[in-house]
Amino acid sequence: MVGLESWFKYGPLMDMDAMIAAGVHQLIGAGRSRIGLIGGDTPQMAATFKKELLAHGAAPVAEWIASIPGNQSIAGLGWRQFQQIWSARVDKPDGLLVLDDIMFRDAAMAILAVSIEVPRQLMVVTHSNKGSNIHYPFPVVRLENDPDTVAAAMADMLAALLRKEPVKEKSRDDPLSDRGTRGRDVDGDEGSRHADCRAFGLMT
Repeated sequence: MVGLESWFKYGPLMDMDAMIAAGVHQLIGAGRSRIGLIGGDTPQMAATFKKELLAHGAAPVAEWIASIPGNQSIAGLGWRQFQQIWSARVDKPDGLLVLDDIMFRDAAMAILAVSIEVPRQLMVVTHSNKGSNIHYPFPVVRLENDPDTVAAAMADMLAALLRKEPVKEKSRDDPLSDRGTRGRDVDGDEGSRHADCRAFGLMT
């Protein structure tokens, strides 16, 4: 069997390091230097986030890397992770990177609840799946993944397995495939800034 979840032996892996790098690049390029992270649910993601900030001359703040555990599909996790970041210190982030669009639906409501002006006070860059058409109540930069690309990679793997050809098991050390996806688009009002950046590819 081929699948995305970690318990499948075979399946494409998202290059989260590249996604984090693209998100940090967007935020730093917009002049943000105090950046928080939601959805970085592994030590590797947090380490990559810190490394990317340091590479751009920005200081990582441990309290702004959300650490409340939970499955990303659980309702309310994005809300709780944002509240954890926002209540941690007197000084606040001016940028936020969110690595899961489902979590950001909750986090967006938490942002509204504390009356933050987005993007003036807080610029948000979030993962997005192409075609999901999730609307947010303020402008955000989307790092867009194409599910068709993921499905094609899974189909190729399954076909190879059926032909009894060698297929690599899941490993985060595997190289990026050539099937990249691109980040684009922004929600919100007419003043939204549009982005077109390499977001993340597939590890197969």
